[in-house]
Amino acid sequence: MQVWTSEKTKKCEFLSGIDYLIKNPSEAGRIRACCEEKIQTSSFSKEKCLAMLLSLNLSKSQYIHLRENSIENGIHQWQSYYQVQHAKLECYPPKDKITITETVASIELQAVLDMTTIRLLSLYEDKLHLYTNLKLICKWGFDGASNQSTYKQKFRDNSQCDDSCIFMTSFVQYNW
Repeated sequence: MQVWTSEKTKKCEFLSGIDYLIKNPSEAGRIRACCEEKIQTSSFSKEKCLAMLLSLNLSKSQYIHLRENSIENGIHQWQSYYQVQHAKLECYPPKDKITITETVASIELQAVLDMTTIRLLSLYEDKLHLYTNLKLICKWGFDGASNQSTYKQKFRDNSQCDDSCIFMTSFVQYNW
C-alpha cells in the first residue's frame, strides 16, 4: 500500500478537478467563483485582543509581530496595537480619581467600584433584562514588605521618605 504525501494528494486533487472541468465545461464559471471567494473571518474585538495579550504575557513587539504575520498570511483577526492600548485605557478610572505623588499612588475606592461595575455590566449587556437585582461582591487586602533594598532614591523631603518599606492594597471582583 502506497502512502500519499501531501504534495501527491494535492496534485491528485488538482488533476481530478481538471478532469471534472474537461467533462463539464459549463461548470467552469461556478468553480472559478468558488476559487476566488474569500473566506470570511471575523476579527477579535479590541477587548478580546487585550485579554489575549495579557493572558499570553506578550510584549508590544511580540503582539505586533503576531499581528503582522497573521496579516501576511491573509488573516485579519487582530486589532492594531493602538486599539488594544485604547481598550486598556478604558479599564482605568477617570484621571481625576487617581492621585500620584512622589511617595504614594492611590485611586478612590468608589471610582474603582464604579469602573468594575460598568465593565462587568457592559460584558453582560444583552442579558441584563433577565435580572432585577444584582450585587457586586469584591474582596480586598493589604500586603506590606519591609527591609527592602534601597535604591538611593532622592526625595524632596529626605527626613520623612524611605523606599525600604512598601505597603499595598489590592482589590478584585470576587463574585458576580
